[in-house]
Amino acid sequence: MRISFPSTMIGLTLLAIVTLPQVTAFMFGTNSVGGFAISLICILLITIHFALGSSRKSGNAKAMLFILALLTVVLVNGTYSFMMHSTFDFNRFASSYLLLVFFMLGALAFDLWFRGISNRRAHYAIKFVFYVLLISTSAYFFHFSPFGNLTRRPVFFYTEPSHFGLGFAPFLLYMAYFSGKWMRYVWVLVGFLIGTIVTNLTLVAGTVLVMFLVIPWRRIVMIIPLVLVMIVFGVGNAKHFTSRIDLSPETKAHSALGYLSGMERAYLDLKDTYGTGVGFQQFGIIGERGVFMERLAEINLADMNLYDGSAVAFKLTGELGLIGIAVLLAYLAHFWKHFRRLHATAMSCNLEESKDVFMTSCFLMFILDFFVRGESYYSAVSFMFLSSVVWLMLRKRALADRLVA
Repeated sequence: MRISFPSTMIGLTLLAIVTLPQVTAFMFGTNSVGGFAISLICILLITIHFALGSSRKSGNAKAMLFILALLTVVLVNGTYSFMMHSTFDFNRFASSYLLLVFFMLGALAFDLWFRGISNRRAHYAIKFVFYVLLISTSAYFFHFSPFGNLTRRPVFFYTEPSHFGLGFAPFLLYMAYFSGKWMRYVWVLVGFLIGTIVTNLTLVAGTVLVMFLVIPWRRIVMIIPLVLVMIVFGVGNAKHFTSRIDLSPETKAHSALGYLSGMERAYLDLKDTYGTGVGFQQFGIIGERGVFMERLAEINLADMNLYDGSAVAFKLTGELGLIGIAVLLAYLAHFWKHFRRLHATAMSCNLEESKDVFMTSCFLMFILDFFVRGESYYSAVSFMFLSSVVWLMLRKRALADRLVA
């Protein structure tokens, strides 16, 4: 495919959107600044798009109503928690809520911008980002990032391997989906190889999902022995992985304790508030600390994953209560629906359009953020997930859009 300047700029823009929150985390210790920045970029992009004369109807009234409903639920829930809890951090709630409004508008703007790109240019941009992220893993061997030394194990753009895994997984699924029969096996093995090199359970879990999506299930047995060899005898560390999946109460692994603490505190918050939750961005501020948090305090890790709960599902449940659980159940139902759709087309080789596959990949891979390793509400992964929700809500219209670049 001939490389054009517009396609390259689209690729660089997409790269900025998926990495900027992590880059700002190096600089400021939080990715909220990056979340604001990518929202601003997308809003500016769509403003320029319409300013240049685009008169095409967006048809996003349904998406706007969806966003308004979410914001209303969060506001009402937070207001109730504010009235019920004297320890409610109003400043944290207010600032986070304003950022949430901007973040959701940015995700909607990204959907509009991405919808206006041709499938050919979108395909080039996604491949461009994939290869940049793939090459960037080499920096892990030197524990190097040009953006700072916030952590001991950075992966170039990312502060830690788990965050890299969350960002890389949708692109890995996309590349495997659009590859030939045997190249799909290659990309799955590459995913497992990188996961074992950077000792990243999140990416390993994501690659398992890719494997079940793009490879016939009866042939998966061919790959499993190679993966086990990588982990047990190769560059990976078998003990590292087994310690992180040991969720028994006796576990001593720091990450497992943090995960159990998030799960425990979500349950305690749900129980103590009678299902209403502690309120938006109040997880770790209101509520009991729990047994596992006390165990972390004994080894001087009292604040480990205090506010994010290790997984978005725990934070969402603790903060929104039964509403959060309803959101998770709705996600799982739609996850299964789109999983079956993507798997069926991959097996039949009746492949879907590139933009639709990429947005579906972002939606499906957010299951890692929900249940394996959550980053935060304002990460690039969350931003792409929100955009994918809007995209899938309007999927029939999106498939009808065939703009010529």
